Amino acid sequence: MELPAYLPDDVDVLKALVLASQAKLAEQNMLLADRDAMITRKKDQIATLEKLVADDNV
Repeated sequence: MELPAYLPDDVDVLKALVLASQAKLAEQNMLLADRDAMITRKKDQIATLEKLVADDNV
């Protein structure tokens, strides 16, 4: 079976697409990690505020 002449170009394009998608995923993972850290900080702040309010009501 003879392979079409354009196959190597297609492989190169696919490689480039995979690399681009990996870069995009890495960027999205960094953003999600930043958001997770922010959510954790906000939850800690909420817990601290709830404790302060509870202490004031005692």
